[in-house]
Amino acid sequence: GNATVGGHVLQLRALDWDITGPFQDFPQVTIYHEEEGSNSNSFANVGWTGWIGSISGMSSAATAISEIGVTFPDSSFGKQSRIGVPFVFLLRDILNFEKSLPSTRERVTC
Repeated sequence: GNATVGGHVLQLRALDWDITGPFQDFPQVTIYHEEEGSNSNSFANVGWTGWIGSISGMSSAATAISEIGVTFPDSSFGKQSRIGVPFVFLLRDILNFEKSLPSTRERVTC
């Protein structure tokens, strides 16, 4: 839209977690390369050593993800459930496999 130079989407991520925890001591950006002949994307996963889910990253298909933690969700967040794919794996799969925003929406909402 008109809010950015050239009308392009920009994304910013700030991990404003508790700085007394162990995570800040082991930051890591892991690059996953697509396998030739596969339906996967190369992607960067921003996290820490030993982390296999995703909370922030971007892919070669020009998709990016960022999670947001909400301590006190309101009614706009809809019904919550513990059934389904854990969101950190859902976000990783979006980076790994999705090629477009419509296919990403379909994965998240189905």
